[in-house]
Amino acid sequence: MPPAIIGAVVAIGAAAGAAAGIITATTALVIGIAASAAGALLTKTQSFNFDSYTPQSERKQVIRAAAASRTVIYGTTVSSGVLVFAEEEPGVQEPDKHGENHEKLTLVLALAGHELTAVGQVWLGDDAIESFGDKASYVIHNNPTKVSQDMLNRCPSWKSDMIGKGICWMQLNLVFDSEKFPSGLPNVKCLKKGRKVLDPRTGKMVFSNNAALVILDYLRVYLKRSDDAILWDQFKEAANICDESVRNADNTFEPRYTINGEFDIDEAPSKILEDMLDACGGELTYIGGKHGILVGAYYGPPELTLDTSCIAGDIKITPETAFKERTNTITGTYIDPLQNYQEADFPPVSVAEWIQQDGQEITQDVDYRFVTSPYQAQRLSNLTLKRKRIGRSIEIPCNMRGYRFRPGMYVYVDIPNIGMNKVEMRVIKWQFDPKGGVTVTVRQDFPDLWDDAIGKPVERPDLVDLPTGGAIQPQNLHYKVLQISDVVQGLPLIHNSE
Repeated sequence: MPPAIIGAVVAIGAAAGAAAGIITATTALVIGIAASAAGALLTKTQSFNFDSYTPQSERKQVIRAAAASRTVIYGTTVSSGVLVFAEEEPGVQEPDKHGENHEKLTLVLALAGHELTAVGQVWLGDDAIESFGDKASYVIHNNPTKVSQDMLNRCPSWKSDMIGKGICWMQLNLVFDSEKFPSGLPNVKCLKKGRKVLDPRTGKMVFSNNAALVILDYLRVYLKRSDDAILWDQFKEAANICDESVRNADNTFEPRYTINGEFDIDEAPSKILEDMLDACGGELTYIGGKHGILVGAYYGPPELTLDTSCIAGDIKITPETAFKERTNTITGTYIDPLQNYQEADFPPVSVAEWIQQDGQEITQDVDYRFVTSPYQAQRLSNLTLKRKRIGRSIEIPCNMRGYRFRPGMYVYVDIPNIGMNKVEMRVIKWQFDPKGGVTVTVRQDFPDLWDDAIGKPVERPDLVDLPTGGAIQPQNLHYKVLQISDVVQGLPLIHNSE
């Protein structure tokens, strides 16, 4: 999807104000909002931004730009928008007894590149807009189909084709007052409830922050995956898991996995998906040309067995996670609604026993940009700790029988000659071999790995069932005396029955 194309017409005499980054009451800026004709003429090849995303603190500041990427919002967040229009109302206001002329200014901010479910509280600076009385008011235009008559009346430069179809924008009306606005134009931000998503369990479009439903919507709407290319049953099952009610440490309850946040459409899709999957401990699957999802949960027990009849070569076993890849403590940030959706640190998650085993604290820092609960952030960090610690994996070259073992599946690995007797494992990688067969990589997995207990080491089952090494215990041990002349010697004898 191409970025929103914004055209600007700046009035004569505005150059100095624009250079200083200030919009004065006598400056008129006219910027067309999503004009379909201009968009068709000025579209260009999509280029993605592979750099770091725009942090939440910057999203809460008004953007003044001639061109800006569309933004997409899922769930609930607080952010600002792009200032696309500003104009003083015509006429001259007589100054009052204090010398104030109370000039009237109309601003237009693009809030989202799509229709929003709702817009809640609006703030000017850090104060609610209601505290400004009759000096400030606003109107939300949510995917309008015709031009705003109020904008036409207030702003001579507003044209009849400036509608804003398909987006959500705010009309902000200000009356200049030196006491209310001592620093000039205030920063504007508001509470936004994002786009509605399809719930395949009901077939309805609903407002939801369910992580699986959000990822499904992103795949269908922004990555243009057709309905025929979706594994609907996987998304339905994942949505049910995300909706599970989880008890927190303070005895409150919340859904297991949610996504709340905002991103720019020119961000790399791989980065957006990675951050969304981080918010649910999930991974995407691709089976038979169709996209599915497995969120952070136990999907066993297995229904299939990978045994010696499937093996077509030498297997490679990784018994433990390499020390350089280990971690025993996870720190990071999430978005805190109690701090008006600011980035905040969640309590670190660590396992004391693992720190002692490693001889030092090995820390990994994680940034949960779409997580708005400290408890969810801790649960996700706990899963990351356990999954990285339990690094036992096996790479198995298979014949064509291995074709059915796809990523995400749970299987029993049964190779008795090396002591593996129906060990429960999860397929993490599947690679087709052009010479015939497939190479399957499996990792040990079990129900306790997905337990919500935070900060406790997981008891992992044995990978192989082999007898303990060491010397065989002697049986029927006796001592035979041998005497030669004056020398007395002896010989220990053992008669084992086996």
